[in-house]
Amino acid sequence: MKQEQATLALDLLNNYVIGFVMEEVRFTGVAENQNSPGSFHDEPKGIEKYPDLEPMMKHLMSTSLEDRFQFGLQTILDGICFRFDLQP
Repeated sequence: MKQEQATLALDLLNNYVIGFVMEEVRFTGVAENQNSPGSFHDEPKGIEKYPDLEPMMKHLMSTSLEDRFQFGLQTILDGICFRFDLQP
């Protein structure tokens, strides 16, 4: 892997981690603030209008943030390894 590619891969990982932390902080703050409507584990309002998405949203809402983070991180790492023909 060239240095430029490694730098971009590192930037991708950094952006993923920061984005996920921001999401976690946002949802944690909502759950802790009693004046804020809803929480991370509440289904989005109006989801029943989208019958194809409803089962996916229910599954997503029942999956822990840690599991979602690990899945995304592993998927990104697998993609980097595949793209640059690296061994995991």
